[in-house]
Amino acid sequence: MTIIQDIQARELLDSRGQAILECEVTLECGALGRAVAPVGVPKEMRDGDERRFGGRGVGLSLSHVRDLISTPLRGMDGLNQVGVDRALGNLDSIGGNSSFGVSLAACHAAALALEIPLCRYLGGLRGSRLPDPIVTLCRSSSGSRFGEFLAMSRKTGMRFKDKLRMLSEFSQGLLREFENRGVRFNQGFEGIDVLDVMDCDILDSMRAASEYCGYSLESDVAFGLARPLPLDMTTVESRSEGLQELLKEYPITYVELDWVKDEIASLSEALKGILVCGVSSSCNGRVVEMSSATTVTELLGKCDEVRCGGRKLVFSACGACGCDDSSASELSIAVGAEHVRFGSLFRSENVLKYNQLLRLEEMIS
Repeated sequence: MTIIQDIQARELLDSRGQAILECEVTLECGALGRAVAPVGVPKEMRDGDERRFGGRGVGLSLSHVRDLISTPLRGMDGLNQVGVDRALGNLDSIGGNSSFGVSLAACHAAALALEIPLCRYLGGLRGSRLPDPIVTLCRSSSGSRFGEFLAMSRKTGMRFKDKLRMLSEFSQGLLREFENRGVRFNQGFEGIDVLDVMDCDILDSMRAASEYCGYSLESDVAFGLARPLPLDMTTVESRSEGLQELLKEYPITYVELDWVKDEIASLSEALKGILVCGVSSSCNGRVVEMSSATTVTELLGKCDEVRCGGRKLVFSACGACGCDDSSASELSIAVGAEHVRFGSLFRSENVLKYNQLLRLEEMIS
């Protein structure tokens, strides 16, 4: 009943009008799993034909799903996810988007066949706790030492829906504060983009917005920073000193740093009590992107590696699937992530992932 009967794929559009790949896996019992391949997966395959989508079409991936993937996977047990993913890994030059799309679609089909949510199918008992949201408030392309400014709830024991409501109100309050201060901003692909504004001015606006919303920076909300300036735009000494200044002045509890081990270790005192995410072993957290693997099994393995290493797991799907696919919400629960990063609350493709977590909270509780 759970034997893979058919595999199909189609070319869709994401929220930017760019081509993306959607895959379908159908089991003998009639269960049909559907998933969109994340943008930016390893070995992602694009057509290169400038006459279609400026060379970014996925026609080759479509043909690979139908011609190279469908035949060897047809007849396999859809509940054998490891076996399905191993078979995908043994196929040469099929493209990471084709591989991950089919792998995730097979997961959806299997969960439907068993009549359980995807988070429970992949996560078992682990798939019963919702991660805490870290929301992107705004992005800066110039004038600041960090490219992303984030917010998160300090509340423990609060339901996900209340934390999300708090951050939504905070986001709206920041818009109002930018307007009052005459800050130049626009609605970009990833939310609010501010232009030529110093990071201190952005953080001051965030502080004022929290006061306007009636939230305490000691007990209700906290700030986060991501995407620090690369070394070709600053120096090691300058960016270390700049971060220390911000940590002293503002209630920052989360930082993403792609710095080397020694540089982070030199700030150990300033970073005490802060969740620092990066690849360095000096970091106490790690961000795992949904688009960082070519199969679901590989993605689960990356997440397990972080957790087994004693670090906090932040599951991210910022810009990974700019369309109406909320698989990332279920995956974030399945991998047992402590935090989730889906971007801002100003884009529908981000909001639908947060909304799916609201539905899952009702189901789990």
